[in-house]
Amino acid sequence: MRYRGVSDDLEYQLASLKERHRFVDKVLDIVLRLNDFSFVSGSTVSREVVLGETLRRVKRLFECSSAGFYLVDDEAAFSLARFEGDGGRLEAEREILLKDGSFAWALNRNKPVLLKASDGDSTVLLHAMSTSTRTMGMFLGIMNSDRGALLDSHLYFVTVVLNSAASVLQYLELFSMVRGLNEDLELKVEELTKSERELTLYKEDLERLVQLRTSELADANARLGDTVIGVVDAMGKIVESRDPYTAGHQRRVASVASTLAGMVGMSEDEAEGVRIAGLVHDIGKIAIPAEILTKPAKLNKLEFKMVQTHPEAGFEMLRSIVFPWPVADMVRQHHERLDGSGYPKGLSGDEIFMGARCLAVADVVEAISSHRPYRPGLGIEEAVLELKLNRGSCYDSKVVDACLELIEDPSFMERYLS
Repeated sequence: MRYRGVSDDLEYQLASLKERHRFVDKVLDIVLRLNDFSFVSGSTVSREVVLGETLRRVKRLFECSSAGFYLVDDEAAFSLARFEGDGGRLEAEREILLKDGSFAWALNRNKPVLLKASDGDSTVLLHAMSTSTRTMGMFLGIMNSDRGALLDSHLYFVTVVLNSAASVLQYLELFSMVRGLNEDLELKVEELTKSERELTLYKEDLERLVQLRTSELADANARLGDTVIGVVDAMGKIVESRDPYTAGHQRRVASVASTLAGMVGMSEDEAEGVRIAGLVHDIGKIAIPAEILTKPAKLNKLEFKMVQTHPEAGFEMLRSIVFPWPVADMVRQHHERLDGSGYPKGLSGDEIFMGARCLAVADVVEAISSHRPYRPGLGIEEAVLELKLNRGSCYDSKVVDACLELIEDPSFMERYLS
């Protein structure tokens, strides 16, 4: 019985390690999606380039004999915008799917749908291209392989890639960013290919960790924890690398916000969640052109509206990661205000997480006191004035009081200003 108890404990620890492995595996897939965003937002590209690159990846992964994208046109109909292989066969399969209702059914699912092709031998893969607000189109591929040969990772990959492509197409459409492909495109493709190779090697290393002796479980768990924190830190650095004026901004906001969280009664674990959210609270800015982020003048209305999309974009990038804390929600809410005057949702009062309230105060103090492309830093005194004027209306009173107390601490200010 004693040995049976030890065995059960080891099996439980091994299951826990496998679960952490799956968590890190999913984080790495999200980093892959960030690379896709970096590829298209950091270069001047067109809709055709995005469709071509995405089609190449999905067609290669699923070994499709023919594949194409049907995009919503001006008349709200789906037209074949880009394809490889036999376009006539794609159109024939689409007509069948429209008549039997499978096409409309797949649009509503926003998940991979596998069906028998009209020839009875091939498999049709359908997947909607959707963002959080609209459907951009539909992917249709014809595979020669049996659907049973597909792994869950294949289907998860196609969802990540197609929804990422849909987000990019929406940005291009909304903000008229269609331009010719330049020399930076090849460099970004090389960087993306290199990153994919590194991620593949890293996944293989993680799989080997699962097979280690049970005596090494504790050490493996610690390494996985460090890896997650490292990936989160890398996400934050992606944004700061594109905007030198905000270098260190997310780390300072994370430090102040987590300290405030502890001061207003949040647990140590909850404060750690606030710190993690602070490290990536501006990750959505990766979808905003660098020339807007670094513009040495006041933004116009369209540019400011584009910047205001970053909390929602950050939420979309982080929502699939199963953090122990509501990190994605805090990122989406860090520009909300208690009186409902914030964005993107106009939330008010108790609708806003306490962690997001801490982020909001820390962010405004950091933003006002630090330098920006269009103005020098206004100083900590101006930040204090802003907090006092809007205490209880825009900002949580308890958080503001804690922040004012923190600012009066000489040791804190010395660390903050260093």
